[in-house]
Amino acid sequence: MVKLFSATNKKNTKQPKAIEVTIDGINHQGHGVARHQGKVCFVEGTLPGETWKAKVLEDKKHFIQAQGIKCLTESPARQTPPCQWAETCGGCQLQHMQPQAQIAAKQTFVEGLFSKVKLHNLPWQRNLQADDLHYRNRVRLAAWYEGKQDKLHIGLRQKRSKKLVAVDKCLLAPKAFEKILPALHGQLDALADKKLIQHVELHQIDDLSIVLLRIAEPLSQADLNQLKQFSQQYACVFYLQTGSMPALPLDGATRELSYPIMGLKMHFQLADFIQVNHQMNQQMVEQAINWLSVQSQDKVLDLFCGSGNFSLPISKLSQSVTGIEGSESAVERAQQNAESNQINNCQFIAKNLADETELKQINWGDYDKILLDPSRDGAVLACQQAKNWQADSVLYIACDANSLVRDSQFLYDAGYQIDKIALVDMFPHTAHVETMALFKRV
Repeated sequence: MVKLFSATNKKNTKQPKAIEVTIDGINHQGHGVARHQGKVCFVEGTLPGETWKAKVLEDKKHFIQAQGIKCLTESPARQTPPCQWAETCGGCQLQHMQPQAQIAAKQTFVEGLFSKVKLHNLPWQRNLQADDLHYRNRVRLAAWYEGKQDKLHIGLRQKRSKKLVAVDKCLLAPKAFEKILPALHGQLDALADKKLIQHVELHQIDDLSIVLLRIAEPLSQADLNQLKQFSQQYACVFYLQTGSMPALPLDGATRELSYPIMGLKMHFQLADFIQVNHQMNQQMVEQAINWLSVQSQDKVLDLFCGSGNFSLPISKLSQSVTGIEGSESAVERAQQNAESNQINNCQFIAKNLADETELKQINWGDYDKILLDPSRDGAVLACQQAKNWQADSVLYIACDANSLVRDSQFLYDAGYQIDKIALVDMFPHTAHVETMALFKRV
């Protein structure tokens, strides 16, 4: 009789390799960047200038992903995060770094990107900064219904996970919600139809605190009555949005939603895109006008104009402004804002700025100055048209530094050079980098 033996699965008892690295900078995710044996090494939670003992999680051909074990040399820029959920919540990546050090690290990051395309000694100007806490006028929270426990959780996503951190306060949210948010948790969990809640948005518009509930189906009348009582007790207003329908106020009242900018009143709806940091938006618009040196005879082209955030303030100082935007609803809102502010030297056009055919329809030679404020994807096709531009000044507002560096190459090829550049600290304590760069024809 032959005895058969099957191979046993041996457990991998090999311990992760430990290395020692010195952090040189941060990347676009806010992770520390070092070098180890010729490879780039990323270590989350570390700061430039620090030395760390770290364990290797992934050792790839060109990079190493590591986890910090012990800080051997601590940076003077390190601080205790002000938020108790900073280590688990995915909303902020840099709360362990002092605010001014965050700016310096982000500037170094941008310089590193430009150095890769042989652009050095950038003409940095004063970086724009404001409050680093409670700066957001809108915060979106995820909702998760746990069926077995019949419990509704609301909060922010964990780092590298779809799971939630059930926060009852957020230091970036409007200050008015410090009292509302803790009570809101219990109120929403007490609803009979709580499993229908998909997302919760907190909006602060002047003195008006709005809680927007995105729901799968309409709530019962009993639940609506509970929300009305909560609204009265905590001086807030509920809006409900079912599916793709517009958000409607629970109390049925008609309200004017707007924000001020340069003496203008900019109307919007809750679903519209607006800047979530009003302090920084004000500074950004003022600097755009200053850098472009807008004159009464100027004809200005505003690409990716949205609902007129830059176009309308600039129109007060220029001969005319043409705003172009891909979203028809944004163009309609911009036209409405022009009319309500009695501005008649602005025109707004819906045009796909990612379509080369439509870009060729623009009369580029008509404009003295051009402003671009694209999404994170940048404005590559528009900037490829730079050889046809006659504008002496071009202002590029970038919410992704990589896109700015890539698109700047087309402007350089067309005879423009960077005259000024500055960081816009739109999202303190996060790894997000926003920049303004002025290009002048040489």
